[in-house]
Amino acid sequence: MFVEKKTYVTAGDRCAQDGAHLYHFSSLVADKRVISQFLQASGLDRSWVGADDLAVHGSYVWSEGTPLPNGSPLWDPGEPSFTDNTGQKERCVGVYDRLTLNDFPCHSLMSFICQIDV
Repeated sequence: MFVEKKTYVTAGDRCAQDGAHLYHFSSLVADKRVISQFLQASGLDRSWVGADDLAVHGSYVWSEGTPLPNGSPLWDPGEPSFTDNTGQKERCVGVYDRLTLNDFPCHSLMSFICQIDV
């Protein structure tokens, strides 16, 4: 878990340096507990997780290839929105402190959570 802020791509690159990838949800209850603890301890309100629609616009997938459906209850209400209020494309996924997902412009600077599969 990194408090330093990076863009989505540079955060993923940083995780890869340690043989990891950006965090993806696998068990909703456990995942929310991990993310909640990280955000509370760091005092941050959002963090990158490992999902994006960079391969096919509008089709979000987790870093390990599992689809993240647009109608998933993991999304914040009204998300994914695909653009922000200034018209910038939002293609990379972060998690809020209320433990819901939102799409953000990939060049946004946020903390990030890495995951190593065992």
